[in-house]
Amino acid sequence: MEFYVFTDVDEKGNKILDPTSESNFSVFYNGDSFNWRLPLGSLIPKKRCPLDDEMLNGSWKFCPWHGKELLEIEKK
Repeated sequence: MEFYVFTDVDEKGNKILDPTSESNFSVFYNGDSFNWRLPLGSLIPKKRCPLDDEMLNGSWKFCPWHGKELLEIEKK
């Protein structure tokens, strides 16, 4: 396993990407392209299925079993 660390700002100090917002990025290495979709589910709150209340990945928009739009969890 190898880890690669990248700066999160460009040469002008602007943020390159936000791992909690909707976006995507690619890394090209050794002739191959590696693609990711954002947001990273591990960094945002889970969402709830409106039919069975199952807690699901926060980056998903719809329940993969019922097709219903997922609900944001209300903060207390």
